[in-house]
Amino acid sequence: MAQVQAQEAAKVATQQVKDAVDTLRTNAGDVVRSIRAFAELQEDPNAVYALAQIPVPAEPSPAPPPAEPTNLTVTLEPQNGNLMLKWKASNPAGTSGTSYIVKRRLPGESTFQFIGVTGTKEFVDTTLVAGPDCVQYTVQGQRGNSSGPVSQMFTVSFGQLPGGGMTAYVGSSVPTASVARTNGNGAGNGYANGATNGLARMGV
Repeated sequence: MAQVQAQEAAKVATQQVKDAVDTLRTNAGDVVRSIRAFAELQEDPNAVYALAQIPVPAEPSPAPPPAEPTNLTVTLEPQNGNLMLKWKASNPAGTSGTSYIVKRRLPGESTFQFIGVTGTKEFVDTTLVAGPDCVQYTVQGQRGNSSGPVSQMFTVSFGQLPGGGMTAYVGSSVPTASVARTNGNGAGNGYANGATNGLARMGV
C-alpha cells in the first residue's frame, strides 16, 4: 500500500514539475516577445536586446523570385474569338502577390510587345485581330521588385477545321481535329512544349 501511495505521489510531483516548466516557458516567451516589441519602438533596438541579454532577431531571408511560367495552354472563346491563355508556375511556399506580365509578337514584328498583366495564371487576349497564321507569347512573373525568368517563347498557331471554322493549338503536334497551316518557317517549327486544345474560332 505504501509503495502504491509513493508511486502516485511521484506521478503527481512529476506532473507538477512539468506544468511549472510549461508555465515558465510560456511566461518567458511572452516576456521575450514584449521586449522585442518594445525594442523595435526605440531608436537603438540593439541596446535594448543587449540589456535584456536576448539575441537580436535575425533578418528574414529574401524570398526567391517568381518561378518561370511553363506549360502554356490555349482555348479559343467561341463567342468572340478571344484567346484564353493558361500556364503553370510553382512559386515558392509562403509567397503571395505574384503578377504575370504577358507580351505578344505578331508575324513581321521584331520584338515582343506588352499586352497586359494579370494576378492569376491565366490571361485573355482580347486585342488579337484575325488574319495571322500564328502568334507568339512570353509570360514573366513579378513580385514586388523581384522578377522571375521570362518563359520560353510560346507559339500559338491557327488551323482550319475539316468542317469549316478555325482552331488554335500550342505544342509540338497538331491536334487531330485540325489541319495545320504553315507559319512561314515550316509546320511545327519553334513550337513550345505544352498541351493542345482546339476550339472553333467563331466569326474569324
